[in-house]
Amino acid sequence: MSTKEHESLESFLIPMKRYSCSFVTGCLFFVFLFYPISASAILVFREDFDTPTALINENYDTRYSESQIQNGNLVLFYVTATNSEPSGVECRLPSVGKSPDVRRIVLHFGESGSEMSNSLFISYAIGPGRGLSLVPFPYGKLSNIRSGPRTGYILRFLRHGDGTNEMEIYRNDTGWVDKLKNVWIPSNPVKTLRRVEITHRKSGDHTITTSFDTGSRYEYTVGFHDDAYPPGDIQRGLQVTGKAHSGIAAAGEVRLQTDTWTVEDEYISTEPSGNTRLKKNRMPKEEPGNENTPSNLGQKKYDSASSLASAFAEARVLFEKSDSLAARAIVLDILSMDSAHADALELLGMIEMASQKYSSANNCLSRALALRQAVLGRAHPKAADSMDRLAQLYESCSKDPADVERLYEDAWRIRAQAYGVEDPRVVISLKELANLYISQGKNTEARKLLNTAVRILETAHGPHHIDIADNLNLLARTYRVYGHFSAAEKLYLRELAIKEKYYGPDHPVVQACVYNLSYFYMAFAQYAKAEPFEQRLLGMLEKTLDFGHPEIGGRFYNLGFIASSKGQYPEAENYYRKALAIREKALGPGHTFTATTLSNLAYVLSMLKRYDEAARMYRRAIGITEKEMGMDHPHLSDYLNNLGVIYIEQSRFGDAEPLLKRALVIKEKTAGKESPELNGILGHLSMLCRKTGRPMEADFYAHRVQEIKNGGP
Repeated sequence: MSTKEHESLESFLIPMKRYSCSFVTGCLFFVFLFYPISASAILVFREDFDTPTALINENYDTRYSESQIQNGNLVLFYVTATNSEPSGVECRLPSVGKSPDVRRIVLHFGESGSEMSNSLFISYAIGPGRGLSLVPFPYGKLSNIRSGPRTGYILRFLRHGDGTNEMEIYRNDTGWVDKLKNVWIPSNPVKTLRRVEITHRKSGDHTITTSFDTGSRYEYTVGFHDDAYPPGDIQRGLQVTGKAHSGIAAAGEVRLQTDTWTVEDEYISTEPSGNTRLKKNRMPKEEPGNENTPSNLGQKKYDSASSLASAFAEARVLFEKSDSLAARAIVLDILSMDSAHADALELLGMIEMASQKYSSANNCLSRALALRQAVLGRAHPKAADSMDRLAQLYESCSKDPADVERLYEDAWRIRAQAYGVEDPRVVISLKELANLYISQGKNTEARKLLNTAVRILETAHGPHHIDIADNLNLLARTYRVYGHFSAAEKLYLRELAIKEKYYGPDHPVVQACVYNLSYFYMAFAQYAKAEPFEQRLLGMLEKTLDFGHPEIGGRFYNLGFIASSKGQYPEAENYYRKALAIREKALGPGHTFTATTLSNLAYVLSMLKRYDEAARMYRRAIGITEKEMGMDHPHLSDYLNNLGVIYIEQSRFGDAEPLLKRALVIKEKTAGKESPELNGILGHLSMLCRKTGRPMEADFYAHRVQEIKNGGP
């Protein structure tokens, strides 16, 4: 190949402009349970959605959904616009004469959802409460109106924005949810879920079996113990809901398809034998925020106020070191001796909040606030501390933002009155309010508060005080979102310098700053500036994580991307191969992150003129993407285009043309027929036609490129 041809190939190939973000992986605990088969199983409900009028029934509520019966399936529609409303159908189940020993619920699903961040919720109402809905978090403007809280359980199948996938199990207690269990799974659960079987037992031992289809079927069975809500005989209901969590470039409609629902009750004369119980997963039924509930964990006895204070200080240190279990045990000991210990209640609320046990956290934090207001007065600064904690809880479970803002503002007024508006102790309120405004997109309002906070701290402590650093981080975010690179960069670098001096160069807090700076530079395509931070971050992670950890794989991936952007292809190949080896082992050979790594490695190999190797990598990436992300995903268009260009360079024109035409169809569908993103593929098709002696077709594609550049015909 001539030099000129090599340069043309580089301009034609589309490198994948994705870099690695943090993600979490987890382990699955499998439980096998054996129960006697009962002869007294009764089918109490079945819905096949076989008739167009299936939902015209007083037991169904479809007021807050876009739904249709299509080909024997219930199809819900929800949109991909940011902050969009959920779409759900609620079904009231028939009551029965008495509570069963076992209730078994089975629901079937077809291919649904999308590759963006979206969720499928299955909610099972058990007890009293307003309405029937069990949506666990109040999405959208109308959700608090329409989804009155109910007691029961929620399954959430979640596709995260970073491509990871999760199943979560919640208990809902009249509007407050407690997370009972979560499982990380290999495929997009919203798209691949086919069957859910919930087995709810009076004994408190429950199982959930989920079946997925990614071309081949696989199944998970998860067991957990929770005896808060046994199967009820009245006020029972089911709800299925779809929800998009973020918008995409081409907002559109997403389908959620479900079929036959059945509910079966069983009545068993004897309990299962003891050796079949899930004793390891027992969760004691505690209500630590209720002074009438004794703790079963109180082992130590404290004979003085000083010993209680010492124990509380120990618990707080343990919590700060992320040893929540040990901290919780000590706090429960304290509360068993003094149920009105407001500090212990508040710390327990923070521990429960960190564990997503929001109902328990609300009990603890609300009671701590009430105690402080009663004992110290409503305008005492300690009451402001409790208001901050309660506001943080409301943010964590997406309660009404107006309630969150009110709590933060009340806390600010208390501190300003107690200390003065220019006192550093008021800054915590300014920071919390600014953080809330940033989450709401009110960056201008947030910036004003943060500038005030920084000025107060600089006046009181000087420009290098550690309390300034986090405010600088938030302030940088208000500039970054508007693309103000230089202003944000200065703030991030200043934050890093302050934290390095205070904590030392290898502290985890400093590591987070290094990560943020690398991410910031990568997002603004400042790859030369990102590289030293990626190298430093890699060194930090190698000291604390196993070599095969996905985070280390992410660093190799980013370093490969940086090297490729500088034309350092041998170095890029080395980094990408390391990233590929780690991701194939840690995430699996069929993971979407593996596909992206394969694609970028293929691009580098093509730049090194190793076309056969590159083609193999692209074919693997295409196969994974088709299976895991669908036949029309935007990434697939890029992979097909790049493979087609390689085939052109190898004079395999017959193989190249269908790939390029398919890439064009996908790109037109996902980006629009007038999008500049089409120009690369159109240019390749024009070149292909000229090489195969079809000048009129070549001119047609070239003319389309020119029309797009000119903004239309």
